[in-house]
Amino acid sequence: MQFQAELYNFFKGTVNKLLFNRRQIANRIAKSRKTDYIPKEVNQKKVQKISTMFSSIILTIGFTNTPFWLTQSLASLCRKPRLLSSLHQILESVSIISHSISHERKLEAVRMSISNP
Repeated sequence: MQFQAELYNFFKGTVNKLLFNRRQIANRIAKSRKTDYIPKEVNQKKVQKISTMFSSIILTIGFTNTPFWLTQSLASLCRKPRLLSSLHQILESVSIISHSISHERKLEAVRMSISNP
């Protein structure tokens, strides 16, 4: 149990630092464009989700005989086609998938309107 907490804290610190640096750069650029800009903070919920995902993947790879809830649930979501939207939401929440479903539908509509039947 101690190893899991240390692994989670390692990923939490790493992800937090990366997102903080990215947010600092974005705030600096936005501040240079606007005079009355309010700087944004790092979303801690996003840090928690990404850290949990990384920890679960590493623990699953390291301890193949031990089932971990996150990877087991992702595997079951992959096997059931009717739950693909739930899988998409999970992967989007941890920033593995960058586009949303609505964005994909808009792109599909544009491609259909451009094509010549």
